[in-house]
Amino acid sequence: MSFMQKLAFEDLANVFEQCIYATSTSQRDNYMKKYFEQVLTFQKIYMDEFPNGNSSLFSLLRLILSNNEHERAYGLQERKLRSLLIKILAVTGDNAIKIEKCNESDIADIVFDIISSKRKSKLSIADVDDALNEISINQKVSEQKYQLEKLYLNGSAKCLKWIIKIILKNMKLKISSAKILEKVHPLGGKLFLKYNHLSTVIEFIEKGQAIEAMKDVIKPFTPIRSMLSQRFTKDMNSIIENLELYKEIKMDGERFQLHMQNGEFKYFSRNAHDYSETFNELITPLIKFKVVVHSVILDGEMLVWNKELKRVITKGESDVDVKKMRDINYYLRPCFCAFDVLYLNGTNFMNQPFYHRYEILRSLFDDRVGVLIKTNPIKIKDVDDLVLQFNEALENNEEGIILKRADSFYMPGEREKGWYKMKADYFNDEVVQDFDCVIIGGYFKNPHTREMIQSYQMGVIEKQNDEFFYVYSVGEVSIGIKGIERKILYEKLLQSASDYSGETIIEFEKGKIFLGRKKPDIIIQPHKSIVLQIRVSELTPSNDFFTEYSFRFPRIVSIRYDKFWDESCTIQEFQQMYKIDDVINRRTIKVNKRNIYAEDFSSPKKKRQRISLVKSRARAIENFCHNSEEDVQPIDNVLNGIEFCVRTSSQNLPSVDDLKLLLKLHGASLTEFPRKKKTFAVVAGDIDEQIKIYVNNKTHSILKVDWLVKNFAKDLPLLDIPKLTPLDFYFMTDEMYEENFKQNYDKYGDSYYNVIESVDEMMKIVNNMQIEHKISSQEIKEFEQEIYSIDGTENYKIFRKYSAKFIYGSEFNMKMRWSEKVFEFLGGKISHNQDKNDFIIFVDKETFNIREHPELKKSKIIDYQFILNSNDHNTLDKLNDYLIES
Repeated sequence: MSFMQKLAFEDLANVFEQCIYATSTSQRDNYMKKYFEQVLTFQKIYMDEFPNGNSSLFSLLRLILSNNEHERAYGLQERKLRSLLIKILAVTGDNAIKIEKCNESDIADIVFDIISSKRKSKLSIADVDDALNEISINQKVSEQKYQLEKLYLNGSAKCLKWIIKIILKNMKLKISSAKILEKVHPLGGKLFLKYNHLSTVIEFIEKGQAIEAMKDVIKPFTPIRSMLSQRFTKDMNSIIENLELYKEIKMDGERFQLHMQNGEFKYFSRNAHDYSETFNELITPLIKFKVVVHSVILDGEMLVWNKELKRVITKGESDVDVKKMRDINYYLRPCFCAFDVLYLNGTNFMNQPFYHRYEILRSLFDDRVGVLIKTNPIKIKDVDDLVLQFNEALENNEEGIILKRADSFYMPGEREKGWYKMKADYFNDEVVQDFDCVIIGGYFKNPHTREMIQSYQMGVIEKQNDEFFYVYSVGEVSIGIKGIERKILYEKLLQSASDYSGETIIEFEKGKIFLGRKKPDIIIQPHKSIVLQIRVSELTPSNDFFTEYSFRFPRIVSIRYDKFWDESCTIQEFQQMYKIDDVINRRTIKVNKRNIYAEDFSSPKKKRQRISLVKSRARAIENFCHNSEEDVQPIDNVLNGIEFCVRTSSQNLPSVDDLKLLLKLHGASLTEFPRKKKTFAVVAGDIDEQIKIYVNNKTHSILKVDWLVKNFAKDLPLLDIPKLTPLDFYFMTDEMYEENFKQNYDKYGDSYYNVIESVDEMMKIVNNMQIEHKISSQEIKEFEQEIYSIDGTENYKIFRKYSAKFIYGSEFNMKMRWSEKVFEFLGGKISHNQDKNDFIIFVDKETFNIREHPELKKSKIIDYQFILNSNDHNTLDKLNDYLIES
């Protein structure tokens, strides 16, 4: 028997709902913490009563962390799941169309809206986990339909909604897996960051091996997270001068670990997925070591080897996914490139320096082209040598280079521990190529709601005459602009947008648009569109757009409101960046404008630029790409003389530099370090450790970044400071409250004069309340009598004065279990401390035998019916009426 059979899935679904609607990370964390406290308490009680039961938390955790659960694949892709749901729900007409046409991320919510049933859920955690297990093991349509139908008929609409999200691995709880695992064990989060494998982490915790596992314990067939490289910038030139570094070519493949023990091989991806079945057939038979190897773990990249070209091909050159290779293509095959050895013949080498690990790797095998190869690290002498090595890599069309400290240990999951990646696009636009392209199309995040353009199809131009242009699709870009910029751009583009109707050539007022295979959701008329400055590191062969090559790794550098559409890059300029000598064997091309020089590693002084009064506001808000150090001309002085310290921002909000710019545009002064009695407030989005110190020391008021964005990200100068209330602060000093708010608000932010306008406002006020003194039992009692009494009879928290222990018989008693829940709900405490005056042992009179419990002879033993009857009567029954003689 598993205690997961006693945990209701509906309770878990409620926690999920709380998390997605929570307004802060701390709220989500608190909801999850309370839930796990209840689960772990219940687990302990259950195992005390059923010591032979199954106490594993794995069933629960792989539902909560379904996005990171690698053991199960359900075989329910989006289309198949839609079809099954329509059949199971027996929907037709508009409802069926809604399910068929909605975005994948919205399927669960659409189903929830369609289901009208108010039935209560009978599902336990074990029920859901077992059904998903069956779906994973037996992927026949009939079995999947049967299991989903069973879940639907026994669960509520809310339950089915979250089961769908679990199947699609689309939870979006906005709380990290590591944070959730910390609720189970203090080391749970760190273990997951190290091993990235849920069942492994749970096994360590439940076997009491968590502390040992945090040491550099490594063994074959237990994957760990890969060590990562941090971005190398020109500001790190001191590293080159002071440290011994080795250079490796940056591979363009999939990160993998190769594990072998006693002749058995396994291959794990970066996310700990097991691809052994695939690569044991394609690679393992060809691997030969030149020394005796009983067990080994190698870190490396799985590459695609082209047997005809006799070289590795990049992801951009082929649509082949090396992870999905099922047989050896007549000219393509997987090839494992090892660059580190972590374990050999029973010995862990992660705590050995890199240069020593590589010497061991070099001795293990001779390279076998197209099967198993290794990198060739080269020691960097100085900056000039690094420049030479990097330029050589670019000339050979490599993605970049990796620099590794000779003394670096292997640190699973760590990024800033001695490995550095270096690519051309990490330098400025004097080194890499930027393209000014016009937006000709858009792709909605959800084509049915059309709320926001997620990515933009870009075009280059060819002038036919002064009044007529051809515009050719050249690529797609999505990243590089933030929420406010994206919204403003969306509103501007909609003014010249029309639905795409399927043509490859589209006429517009000033010419024609030529599209490729990939079609946008909407077409933007180029002569009324906007130009984006796009930075790319490579051009790659593509059949998706009109041009033979397209962008690889593009990002938006800026929105060029200062450029007209016909000043965009021409197709001739774009085609000059590549030459097609061999149409069949095209390869990815680097598009850097020049090699780097030693001077690129020195940091020049920042240039200061003055923005004109006329353009300052529009360019600052619409472009959001200026450095906060610029000498900005204010558009008003509503914040003149007020000093702010901008500390952090939040996801989907402007960056810290952008927030500083907004403040400067309204005349504010800025400081990097807040000063007592001089700095008005510290601006914060996410709460970091420094913010917590300010709050704990009560030295500075912490202003929410939302107030700044809500009131200042507009296109007009302001006449006065926008309304500011205590609810706009995370924390207020006593001085701030006394000087600015005491006359109009209480200390929780509740106005003395204005009514509360919304539930959200009420919740903010309640969340601000902190109990400053312990309320006495008598005060609580008097309050409850006033609020909850019926004819003066106490009927709420009636068991508060009692502490109790529940002792069950050999057979599980659901009614008694329910009485225990009622006891807790109405104020009773579950305890094992019998020293208290009002301590009770609750038992089932029908099955309890005092002879089996000699240790209870002096205890107050009461039949559990006392609880249920007292609850029914809305007051305490006489306790002695239920006393069992001991």
